Amino acid sequence: MSDVRLVASFDNGPADAPVLVLANPIGTTLELWDFQVPVLRRLGFRLLRFNARGHGGSTAPPGPYSLAELGTDVLTLLNFYGVESAAFCGVSLGGMTGLWLAANAPARVTSLVVCCTAVVPMPSRDAWLERVSLVRSGGMAALRDLVPPRWFTPGFFQREPAAAARAVDMLTGCDPEGYAGCAEAIADMDLLPLLGSVKAPTLVLAGELDPAAPPWQGASAARAIRGSRFVVVRGTSHFAHYETPGPVTDAIARHLETRRLPPTSRLHSSTGRRLQAFPEHPAHGVPAPGPAPGVPAPGPAPGVPPRVLLPACRPGPAPGVPARCCCDRAAGASYQDI
Repeated sequence: MSDVRLVASFDNGPADAPVLVLANPIGTTLELWDFQVPVLRRLGFRLLRFNARGHGGSTAPPGPYSLAELGTDVLTLLNFYGVESAAFCGVSLGGMTGLWLAANAPARVTSLVVCCTAVVPMPSRDAWLERVSLVRSGGMAALRDLVPPRWFTPGFFQREPAAAARAVDMLTGCDPEGYAGCAEAIADMDLLPLLGSVKAPTLVLAGELDPAAPPWQGASAARAIRGSRFVVVRGTSHFAHYETPGPVTDAIARHLETRRLPPTSRLHSSTGRRLQAFPEHPAHGVPAPGPAPGVPAPGPAPGVPPRVLLPACRPGPAPGVPARCCCDRAAGASYQDI
């Protein structure tokens, strides 16, 4: 990463607190995790977030890139902050990067969550190369109407127009060369041969209505990773953690809490620095906390899954647990052990 400078944010906190890396989908920035950030901090994690090459102010050397290069960028960040090992959670391109890391640098990844992540180019390598050509000839504006419908369900655009527009602005704000290089990394990937080398406890999440990484892609990944779990979240698309943050955040938190290892060891003590600090943005549609810790506020409208402020979910019906909480397997999420 000698000629790459990534915009990143690393929480200050106890040196022995576990570190969790959050990796974004292609075309977005680290703010896409705003809903999960306060929840995961309350669970005791120090969060390391970053923007990939050409995204959100990170530099964009000439492409093409490879997943190996993007994974090495993350290893360089971990080394910079003195983090020997960390949990990793990634969506789409972020999940692809996490799978590469867990297979090629297993000692650095203590636990893994991959969300809405394809393991081969979807729908095809040629489709991604066509997107690369569009971006290099017409800039990011060429993708403004093409890509977002693959991110969200139609109902989300109607229900949360400001949140959808915020994500689209992240896309159009990318450096075209950086986006194209990352897209070429996706076009040329084939993660299936690596999955047997993943040893970290792994949760694979899929959105039921995701056209970019359909549930069968997630099932293929989970089947190849020994001991992994596979979760399909109903009624959501590719950016499941953004469109339906309640059930997705609950699944992430439960996996990390049950798989948590002893506190992260450190390479050196020069931690807590920031490459760039970001103010916290209120997440879209997040209600005020309930009257007592652990009690979620109601959803924004009937039939819309609530944005649960964790820890809140408990097995089975209980006072204060929303009818569409992710713990209600008939309504929020469908779980399948692999």
